[in-house]
Amino acid sequence: MDKYQKGLGFAISVATLIVAVLKFILEILKK
Repeated sequence: MDKYQKGLGFAISVATLIVAVLKFILEILKK
């Protein structure tokens, strides 16, 4: 269970990072 929670937290942090990068790219493309 501990391993699962660590994996889940890692997946969430990676997904958040990807979303932030995509938003950054979209802002650049809009200009």
